[in-house]
Amino acid sequence: MLLYRIPAVLGSHAGYRFHALLSRNGDDPMPEKAGNAMLMPGAFVRHPDRPDWGLGQIQSMIGHRITVNFENAGKVLIDGNVVELVPAEPGRDAAPQS
Repeated sequence: MLLYRIPAVLGSHAGYRFHALLSRNGDDPMPEKAGNAMLMPGAFVRHPDRPDWGLGQIQSMIGHRITVNFENAGKVLIDGNVVELVPAEPGRDAAPQS
């Protein structure tokens, strides 16, 4: 069944409701970026293109939408189809130098 492949506009009410129904049924699609499939709420991550955001902790994952609370950017909604977050450990992983 390819219903979850129908593109939904981010931020639209219909798109939100569609993803909520998928997660209730257990038919939630895997994130397009393979590394994101290994993550779970509570895990610490860094955004590969935004090292200035600092360390982040995943708050929730619903479909390809990943909510992360970053040290220097606050709560950010990440599209898991576009960004592959980098796993990190607090205190052990230094922010990448640019």
